Amino acid sequence: MKIKQINQIFSERIVGKDIDPYLEDEELDLLSGNDGPVWYRGYFADSALSITSLDSILGFYGKEHIVVGHTTQKNIIILFGNKVIGIDTGMGYGQPGNMLINKNGRFYKGSISGVRTEL
Repeated sequence: MKIKQINQIFSERIVGKDIDPYLEDEELDLLSGNDGPVWYRGYFADSALSITSLDSILGFYGKEHIVVGHTTQKNIIILFGNKVIGIDTGMGYGQPGNMLINKNGRFYKGSISGVRTEL
């Protein structure tokens, strides 16, 4: 699915609604399931995932990176040659979170104190 189609499905059929009764709808099942774009955590655990697969996904959407939340890490992590960036940091470990800053094509970790560190 293209991003416009995914956004339309979320807007019309998911946002603000209980999706459990609608999981018979293949599109909703894909988007809201563990392998869908919101909850997929395989970037961190799937040993079969390859850079070739990621390149296919990124190429389809015309993007260079996938930024992932919902999978707590101690620090921002970069995987697969800078193609996957895990940003859900700190708070799950009782620490302040961090933010990802993309400035002029370079990535930085921003802290609550305002310190910016290049990744």
